Amino acid sequence: MSQFPVTGASKCSWYESIASDQTLTSGTIRVGVVLGMHFNRATGETFVARATIARKARLDIKTVDRAIAALELAGYLEVSRACGRHKSNVYR
Repeated sequence: MSQFPVTGASKCSWYESIASDQTLTSGTIRVGVVLGMHFNRATGETFVARATIARKARLDIKTVDRAIAALELAGYLEVSRACGRHKSNVYR
C-alpha cells in the first residue's frame, strides 16, 4: 500500500509531497498531478488510462510508464496492473 492514500483532504498533502520531492523528475510530477486529478475522493483509487495520462501530461506513454514506476518505487502510488488489452490499471 502506498504511504499516501489519496482520499479527501489528503489529496493536497499528496500533491505537496510529490512536488517537493527532489528525487522526482518534472515529468513524474506532471504524471502525479494528472493521476491526482482522477482519484476518487471516497476510495482513493483511479483507473485512468495510460494514454489519457500521456495526453493530459503532454508526455509519451513510455515516459508515463517510467513516471508511474518512479512514483510507485518512492511509495506515493500503489498499482494493480490489469492483464489484457483495453483494460486499465488501478492506481491508489
